[in-house]
Amino acid sequence: MTTNIQPFRSRSTGEVADIPTLIDPKTGNQIVLWRDIQSVFENAKTVWSGKSLVPLLTDENLDQ
Repeated sequence: MTTNIQPFRSRSTGEVADIPTLIDPKTGNQIVLWRDIQSVFENAKTVWSGKSLVPLLTDENLDQ
């Protein structure tokens, strides 16, 4: 089984971390859990792709 990864870079330090992706059972899409990002980058508040904010997954009540 191959593990897919998603690299993340800290804006403040430039540090890059490769975080494994998981498959979302509802959509079948690859995702990265917020708690996994925070375990690598303790003070993470948001995720950006270039100049765009990356939305976090929510449940049916739009809670994260």
